[in-house]
Amino acid sequence: MLLSSAVHHRNSLPRMKRVVMAGCLAALLMVVAVPASASPIISVVPSSSNVTVGGVFSVDFLISGASDLYAFQFGIAFDPAILTAFTVTQGAFLSTAGSTIFNPGFIDNNLGFISFNANTLAGPVAGASGSGVLLSVTFGAFALGTSTISAVFDPLQLDDLLDSSLASIPVGAINNGTVTIAPRSVPESSTLLILAMGLATCVVGARWRARRGATP
Repeated sequence: MLLSSAVHHRNSLPRMKRVVMAGCLAALLMVVAVPASASPIISVVPSSSNVTVGGVFSVDFLISGASDLYAFQFGIAFDPAILTAFTVTQGAFLSTAGSTIFNPGFIDNNLGFISFNANTLAGPVAGASGSGVLLSVTFGAFALGTSTISAVFDPLQLDDLLDSSLASIPVGAINNGTVTIAPRSVPESSTLLILAMGLATCVVGARWRARRGATP
């Protein structure tokens, strides 16, 4: 009787330990678990625009829903048969968390690509959170047509979003933009007629004044 009771008690110990450990683990997870934040979204703003041939315009690359963003790097693609990229300038978002080191990237207007656009905070500081402009690009329109302007994350180029511990932040979505290049507007025929009449009046008046001045 004593032997069987001892055996039963010994066999029940591992089971009891497992139940207690499982309960402690569940309680610990309830204490330390936090809801996962949504991945940030990158958007080209404005999402669509219309520009005439020869016009110059800018687009912003906006991030929304960011949490602890410490650094970023990505490429920008466009149609080189329609657009020419001029400059890349730093946005204000990352600098809200501290001083930054910005790289405006390398523009290749033959391929239609701007690579290594990057910005990082300096020193051991927390990253920026919320929404704001990462960078802006100025383009020139020189041909008719429609071009997509895209943010490109290429892992071979080490493009990424990083938090303050330098861990990768997955991108939730990328909303690219489009620009349509239209021909320059031509004055209507009535406008041209008024201009011609005005010019003719000026010529006649100039000749009349010249003749009157030459008459004794």
